[in-house]
Amino acid sequence: MILEEMCYETGNGIHAQETGYIKFKGDEKHETLVQQGTFTYHDEHGHPITLTYIADEHGFQPQGDHLPTPPPVPVEFQKLIHT
Repeated sequence: MILEEMCYETGNGIHAQETGYIKFKGDEKHETLVQQGTFTYHDEHGHPITLTYIADEHGFQPQGDHLPTPPPVPVEFQKLIHT
């Protein structure tokens, strides 16, 4: 069940939408408010930048091609972790 929903676009081309709902409704010990959405804007070169996100019991989790990603874990460390 969606509790809230919003969507807007500004004059300078920013577009955003978000929905919110309660997860595990009726289970007071585990009820969680979940917000998820997306927003898009244009960088200084006019390229669209889109960020999608969810915020729930696991925290704020953004996703977007423009976000930095960590380097891969070296094979030597992976072997240590899995032994």
